[in-house]
Amino acid sequence: MKIKKKFTLEIIILSIILAITSFIIIDNTLNVEEHFSILNDELIPRLSLLKDMRLMASNVLISTLEFTMFEENFVMSENTGSNTNIQSSEILSQIEENKIQFTQLFEMYKQHLSDTFVEDSVHKINLKWEQFTILSDKFVDYRKRGISGDEFMKIKNDFKNSKDNLFAEIDS
Repeated sequence: MKIKKKFTLEIIILSIILAITSFIIIDNTLNVEEHFSILNDELIPRLSLLKDMRLMASNVLISTLEFTMFEENFVMSENTGSNTNIQSSEILSQIEENKIQFTQLFEMYKQHLSDTFVEDSVHKINLKWEQFTILSDKFVDYRKRGISGDEFMKIKNDFKNSKDNLFAEIDS
């Protein structure tokens, strides 16, 4: 009889320990699921939008530099064919498309934000983007007008610094 009571008591104690352990495991699983849900619903879309914004800014940079190199080669060869004008206008339209896409992504990014801390970052990104696009337009305009030398190098350096500042703000 004593063995039967001891065996029953051990089974009851093991069942209680198993129930407590199961409760703790289920609670931790739900906690992890909740945190992952926050990550999945908020953080990952934000990071994806920032990555896409950086890509569009890179495309603006590349297209702007492509246009200046294209115009430089066009001026040096003094080729006045309509094919070059078409290529030049295609590059300019590509720059504008990338700017529009960046703006759309930026608006989507702003909609995903709810923290006031991040709103300051949004404002800074917007300012850096405006500086970047102004300098991109100026860079293209200088090349169209045939401006070269110190003025052109200054705007080129300003454009490069503006790109670095924008990317740093997006990455922060």
